[in-house]
Amino acid sequence: MASFAKKIIKNNFTEILLFVVLLYQIYRYVFQASQIDVFSTFAPLVDDAFIHLRFIEHFAEGHGFVWNIGEQPVEGFTSFLYVVFLGIIQYCGGSPIHLLPWVGSISTILILFATLWLLAYLNPKHHTENITTVILLGFSPQLFFWSFSGLEISFYILFLIICVTLFTGYQLGKFTPWLVGSMFGILSLIRPEALGLFAVTVIYDSLTSLQTTKTIDVKRFINLFLSFSIVFLPVFFWKWWYFGYPLPNTYYAKTGAGLLQIQNGYIYTISSIKQILNLPIIPIFLFVFAFYWVKHKQALYLVVIIIVICTMTTLSGGDHFSEARFLIPILPFVFSLVSIGISHITPKVSMVSKFILLFGVLVFTYIVWKPSQPIINTNQVVEIAENEKLKFFYNWKVGYTLMGKALNEITKPTDSIAVVPIGAIGYYSNIRVIDMVGLTDVKIAHEPFDPAYTSSWRPGHDKGNGIYILNQKPTYIQLIDLLSSLPYQGLLPESEYYKSVVEIWNSPEFLQLYEFYPIQIEGGWYYNLYRLKQ
Repeated sequence: MASFAKKIIKNNFTEILLFVVLLYQIYRYVFQASQIDVFSTFAPLVDDAFIHLRFIEHFAEGHGFVWNIGEQPVEGFTSFLYVVFLGIIQYCGGSPIHLLPWVGSISTILILFATLWLLAYLNPKHHTENITTVILLGFSPQLFFWSFSGLEISFYILFLIICVTLFTGYQLGKFTPWLVGSMFGILSLIRPEALGLFAVTVIYDSLTSLQTTKTIDVKRFINLFLSFSIVFLPVFFWKWWYFGYPLPNTYYAKTGAGLLQIQNGYIYTISSIKQILNLPIIPIFLFVFAFYWVKHKQALYLVVIIIVICTMTTLSGGDHFSEARFLIPILPFVFSLVSIGISHITPKVSMVSKFILLFGVLVFTYIVWKPSQPIINTNQVVEIAENEKLKFFYNWKVGYTLMGKALNEITKPTDSIAVVPIGAIGYYSNIRVIDMVGLTDVKIAHEPFDPAYTSSWRPGHDKGNGIYILNQKPTYIQLIDLLSSLPYQGLLPESEYYKSVVEIWNSPEFLQLYEFYPIQIEGGWYYNLYRLKQ
């Protein structure tokens, strides 16, 4: 019986079965994308995705990259190429919001195959181990979450893997430096932190060249730099001229807190690594890789990329989102190293033991990460408010969508609102939205941090200027971002973290010019606004 099992497994049965599991992974992502109603109040799109969508809409309509029509251009988004790509689709008659789940899911499916492509260079004789770890990658709950968030995360990771694979192949003599440099130029237009990755890549190439030939190949360096520059620099300088600043406005809104920023970035990085790598098997196989690293010097580039991504995330202060958004890009490279680690164990065991090991790893991962559970249901109904006692609606994302849709019903096109957060409210309301934390406001973004409002450390949400907001006399002001079962006048403890909110609430001018204006919306919940007195 044992010999019969060995014969079946040896005859590519393991690879066939793994391929079937990989097809299941593809099915998971495609099926989920097909089930999402993007206009549902319970759509999985995060609030920042709606910021993109508003910019995309204005760009496609010919207003330029503006947050509010008629105002100065502002790069209130991080992924320039992603916004341009979706803007062109809308200009041609497409619907970006409908495409977002598909862009995310297809990008993730391609991530799996791109990781296999990378492993074909790094671990070429171990197909079954490579397929196994790619399946593990697809099981990641954080990768699944961000694939359907509406943001550019999986889109960026896909291009990052392509760049890393091309560079790996380039060092093996498979690709030209011009292809590598130009792809890194494209990557840097998707997310600007890729600039740091390209700089480190050039240094790494120079050092490996020095180690091999005892001299730095200046021609290689020039070719990499020129090909990158031809793609990136024209767009970079155009953006600087158009927006007035070299970096996205979001960068200025989130950074500038010095040591506090780095401390909180370190906390975020460590907690995110623990979150995305919370499988005991991962450190085991990484340890095996580390033990045999001398045999896999090409894979050291992946280690460098992982370290650089973690370092840049730490220095930038981390993120206000949960689910480890800024550390997700390291996952394909971590699992590539895991594959190499597994590949040093499997040759030492029998075919049957190898089969048990690989599928045992898959089953264990499935049990721990429960990939069948996070299926997104957009066919839910809003909980009914109990109007006998005060209760708050803590499903933030759903609440923001309800707020934006309610504003669309009660406002005129000439109305405006000062608010935080701005994504779904800005997209669905279709009125002028004044950003109280500066993500889309140049003035607030470039102001220094006030130490009184940085203790909570929520990158992109700690700056503000209440007097500046009041001077614009918005039609409505929103001071709390939760719906309530009864009208609620005043601030919540969470509201006091926002500098603009506190300064507005404490301003005599606000009390003189504005009146409390709660409106009852879907589910019987109250949206607590303040309205400019007639």
